[in-house]
Amino acid sequence: MRKERNGIKVAVIDDGIHEGMDSVFTTVNRCYVEKGRLHQGTAEPIPPLSHGTICAAVIASKETDMELFDIRIFEDGSAGMDDLITALEYCMSCGVQVINLSCGTLNYLDYKKVEHILNKLRRRNVMIVSAFSNQGILSFPAGCRGVFGVRADFGKCLKRGEYGFQEFTGGRLENSIVAHMGTVAIGGSKLEVMANSYAAPVVTGEIVGILKNDLGCTFGQVLKRLILRGAKGGCQGRDPKKYLSCQGKEISTPVLGIDCRCGRLKKYVKGRLQADGYHVVTVCEYAWNGKEIPCSCHMDRKKVLDKDIVYTVEYIYEPDAIIFFLNRKRFRADTILDIVDICVCKTRGRIELKSKEDIFVSRDCPEIYEYILKFFSGQEE
Repeated sequence: MRKERNGIKVAVIDDGIHEGMDSVFTTVNRCYVEKGRLHQGTAEPIPPLSHGTICAAVIASKETDMELFDIRIFEDGSAGMDDLITALEYCMSCGVQVINLSCGTLNYLDYKKVEHILNKLRRRNVMIVSAFSNQGILSFPAGCRGVFGVRADFGKCLKRGEYGFQEFTGGRLENSIVAHMGTVAIGGSKLEVMANSYAAPVVTGEIVGILKNDLGCTFGQVLKRLILRGAKGGCQGRDPKKYLSCQGKEISTPVLGIDCRCGRLKKYVKGRLQADGYHVVTVCEYAWNGKEIPCSCHMDRKKVLDKDIVYTVEYIYEPDAIIFFLNRKRFRADTILDIVDICVCKTRGRIELKSKEDIFVSRDCPEIYEYILKFFSGQEE
């Protein structure tokens, strides 16, 4: 290990960095998080080619003069949101200036659990670099405001260690970075790396270089310098989509499509389902409380509801029931009853529930709820 001195503090939140990297950086500080609690040191030996080690090697290909914080939160490829929150809080307490996140989530509700701490870090001018999901779908926090979202370049124009910008529909400029690593040297051997999670540390290393020259750079200034230093065109990343392709897969989850003018009924039905022990996911035209999903996460503006969107919600959230609480125009497809099981709207002061088999009209919320339960019970038989 080199003699410690003041420098840029960089955190790699991953599955641990092998001790062979100790001689590469100015300082390496290790800790791990289990069940939301942080522990100093390492709980077990880290493999020489762990994911975190490769990410650290990619950063080292750009810059090595830094104080590195190796924060292990992953075990068997997964980590809880509480562990990520603990890791981010530790970064804030240590004065970390750049955070490399090879992880993210497709689950908006999970992201809302960490949004508060991410906002606090951004207000402290901490640079957050996050890889997009390799599944080609919008993920968090890579797709969020104030986060450098990175995808791998699959073209043949970018050279090793280069990056550029390729904007996509619905993405901000800071979310539109595409980078290429190709090969990375670890322990005297070269390893081929092609994934979003290995593209992110290319940008992390670049940001460290920018901050070394001007530690007082704001987020906006770092973004401008990345643009100036990046490749001018030639990027070819996979555009993150808002939904997955259903491709004819069967949707087994009960689906309610409720006109957003029926707010009292939606609240009642959702509350009763939850009280009865069902895991209910609600996609709303507008959602502000972090407990419901804004339709903008999975639907473009004015898009009519379709099976791909329903499948995406089922795939990501694994609910017992799905409620789409949307503008009535979203349900205007001729095939809407092939997409939702019951379509609910307000008609002349009464609530109309329409399915392929029946039309039920009532003003009474408990009566409507009993009808819905009976309908879905009949569907399962």
